[in-house]
Amino acid sequence: MKAIHVLAGLLLCGAAHAQTAEDRAAAQALFDEGLRLHNAGKHAAACPKFEASLKRYDGLGTRGKLAECYEKSGRVASAWAAYREVAVLARKAGEGTREQVATERAKQLEARLSYLVIEVPAAARVPGLRVQRNGELVDAGAFDVRVAVDPGKYHIVASAEGYTPWNGDVAVAESESQRVEIPALTKLPPEQTAPNPTTGPSQNTNPPGPQEPLAEPASSPMKTVGMVAAGVGVASLAVGGYFGLRANSKWNSAFDDGHCKSNNVCTAEGQDLTDSARSAAVLANIFVGAGVVLVGGGAALYFTAPSQQPRAAARGLHVSPGVGADGLGMSLSGRF
Repeated sequence: MKAIHVLAGLLLCGAAHAQTAEDRAAAQALFDEGLRLHNAGKHAAACPKFEASLKRYDGLGTRGKLAECYEKSGRVASAWAAYREVAVLARKAGEGTREQVATERAKQLEARLSYLVIEVPAAARVPGLRVQRNGELVDAGAFDVRVAVDPGKYHIVASAEGYTPWNGDVAVAESESQRVEIPALTKLPPEQTAPNPTTGPSQNTNPPGPQEPLAEPASSPMKTVGMVAAGVGVASLAVGGYFGLRANSKWNSAFDDGHCKSNNVCTAEGQDLTDSARSAAVLANIFVGAGVVLVGGGAALYFTAPSQQPRAAARGLHVSPGVGADGLGMSLSGRF
């Protein structure tokens, strides 16, 4: 439930922007659905439909029906404020009868209004104080002010940077007035207080000296091992892929070029090609199998390893596969 700030002109700006034909059509559909629910006695479901209709098209009739829906739902303060808005708009539009009806209904609700005062003593008004009511920020100008609210429960939270937050709950019944006092917040110890970005860096009383490099989050040894294993595994998969392609190429050459008629009938050159193909296939299987194991194991180590304290210098592993005259290889370099 939302507290009501009675600012008669606040919602008048809704009619300032031009509505399109699509807005009007959507507003009419929402109004019709709200009216259907309202007539069926489902006021809690009907009010949001009227609210959504007003956002599309600010119709005076829709405002009047929304005020009535609030009243039927027991949201007395919301209904009272809505009737007052209808009276103001009706007077501007020259609709005397509608203005009179809305004014009378608002007066009838005044005796049923509930009020909530959020008191903030001087001792509690620390810099940056934020007070929230049911998740909505309360303007500082509303502190210590008797504000009309709908009946219901309200959760109050007071917070400020560098202080322990405070929270409390209050229930406000119809025709009742309640007060909530915000206590002085407890200041946090210096080590738990984040530096204020507006005050600049803290003064250092130590004599000047060489500046240490900024610390960076460090990986635990297990994370480093995991990265190394995964890097080697990726390189191993690349090498295995190379040997697999090489085996396939040499085997196809042996038969496509006529060096072999079958596995057992080959020329000397064909025999060399098939032998090379078999050797390359064995290497491909070895490297691919090892790569799969290393990548999987490395990933498991990396994601399950705990974090450690920051370190001063960046470290890492670099895996660089390369192709040479005798085939595909890889090099590892880094700092640990």
